[in-house]
Amino acid sequence: MRLVIALVAVVAVVAGAVVFLVMRAIPDYRTALLVDASATTTSEAAGGFGAIRDSVGAAAQNAGDGDALSLRRFGGACGDPGNTAELVGSGTGRGERIRQALRELEPAGKATLRSGILAAIDDFSGRFPFRGSERNRIVVVTGSGVDACSGDPAAVAEEVRGRVAEAGLSLDFRFVGFGVPDAQRETLGRIAAAGKAPEPRFADSAEDLTAILRELTIPDAPEAQQVHMPSQETFRPLAWTTDSQIKILRDPGKPALTLSMSDGNSRPGTVIWSADRGQVAWTEISRDPNASARVGMLDLTSGAKHAWTCEFCEIAFLGERLVSSGQDLTVYPADGGAPTQVDIQGIPPGLAQDSAPNTQPFSIRRDDGTLATYATVTEDSRPPDASGISVGIVGLYEITPNLGARRLAGQTYDLVREFPGFLSVSPDGKRAMFWLGHFGGGTFSACTVSHQIRVIDLTTGKTTAAATRPQFGLKESAAWFDSDGTAHAVFENWGSALGGPQSCERNIDTPPLSYRLPASGNTWVKEKGAAGRTVKVGGSAQVRDEAVGGAPGRLILEDGNNSRTLDDKVRDFYPSW
Repeated sequence: MRLVIALVAVVAVVAGAVVFLVMRAIPDYRTALLVDASATTTSEAAGGFGAIRDSVGAAAQNAGDGDALSLRRFGGACGDPGNTAELVGSGTGRGERIRQALRELEPAGKATLRSGILAAIDDFSGRFPFRGSERNRIVVVTGSGVDACSGDPAAVAEEVRGRVAEAGLSLDFRFVGFGVPDAQRETLGRIAAAGKAPEPRFADSAEDLTAILRELTIPDAPEAQQVHMPSQETFRPLAWTTDSQIKILRDPGKPALTLSMSDGNSRPGTVIWSADRGQVAWTEISRDPNASARVGMLDLTSGAKHAWTCEFCEIAFLGERLVSSGQDLTVYPADGGAPTQVDIQGIPPGLAQDSAPNTQPFSIRRDDGTLATYATVTEDSRPPDASGISVGIVGLYEITPNLGARRLAGQTYDLVREFPGFLSVSPDGKRAMFWLGHFGGGTFSACTVSHQIRVIDLTTGKTTAAATRPQFGLKESAAWFDSDGTAHAVFENWGSALGGPQSCERNIDTPPLSYRLPASGNTWVKEKGAAGRTVKVGGSAQVRDEAVGGAPGRLILEDGNNSRTLDDKVRDFYPSW
């Protein structure tokens, strides 16, 4: 009898475990992305299939981790069973697979819209993959409003209606037209109505298409959650990076735009804004140390997008002109032409060739809203003399729009053991923040250096004490001035991993150290609690960045009692101030 009871108990436990696993496997949301890969998308849509590829890929990667996604394409010969095919089956964590499948997809054939929609419906008819417990949606992205193989749009609409009813499904259709001719838009609306879908959304630019798709594939996007925020006229745009993406937000009432997505061979760098906030530029850093980095720039008014390669990519805007490190500066033409090297009057000659650039620019938004551009300049770098003394000098310069320069401050350092650089200037232009790295010898890594940060009064030349004492493995990860002149510095802890002294990694178990220096003070104060910062972005709205100096964190847009999480995987935050 005891054996029977034991067996019954085991069976019950196993059955319960199966039920638990099945419940875990059922997603809340399941979305099928049906993409027009016909030749129509290459000739009639602004941006062609490349825009569809990028926008759908961005939407897939931005979807929630627990959301099930699939990808199906249509386009081919009439009557050919292969004129539609599922490229990625439904499941969670499919974002990167979908993006890769789109990259390999070449548009061809006729717009077999009917075949694609009917097959997408059938994809939901089986018991597996599981349907979503809260919503099941088919998002159709098409460059055509008609089916190229049928001369009767009404019949196509009726067939769609019948297939949905026959399958006994509760499907939420959404239709998005990209570059659809005006004469075909009404026909697409009739097909949408057959699937009990709202009126189709139409986009004529890649930016609009990206915004629409984000609404339709992310459950907490503005389509499902309306948050009252400042108008676009008063909102100051912002940008942020994740491990693989660079995003910007220009209008708080619309989704973020993905500027760039890593292809696995690069990672996001920095993001900067022009003086009038009409242009945004960014860098993408190659994971291959021997490969060049990339600089990108987008004109937010015209939509023009340009890209260049660069060896050293410390970028800044000099007014509306994009510049980067060089001998002295590299200037990038607004029309996307070849960059040119400019010799700045007032900056000492560069160092010998094969060395790093002598000029590293950065921009700061002043109190009056104008953009000021500064540069850390290596003025002198002498090897040790007979007595073993080695001297280096770096200066802080302000670069003027007419490509002139004036020296504001300088720092002398021991070339063998130290390496300095200026980080920021206060909005009133009176104080500058600089860091000094100390090298402890051995293999050069984050574990063998110690970063210290000081602030210098540009009027008197007086320098504050360092925010921290030298401690190898204590590395500066963020530093900035608030609008009121308060300085902030955040440090991460690095240490040798289990692999031994040659291995170095950030200590995620040790919270970052955060310090602040009041605008009128001379002593750094250690902050309590986690590092973070809040930035005003227009009206009473602000953005709270929880990712400073540590692992990926949230970026939250707030206005009074209203708030919205913009991203929960943020690495770095770049407001336009």
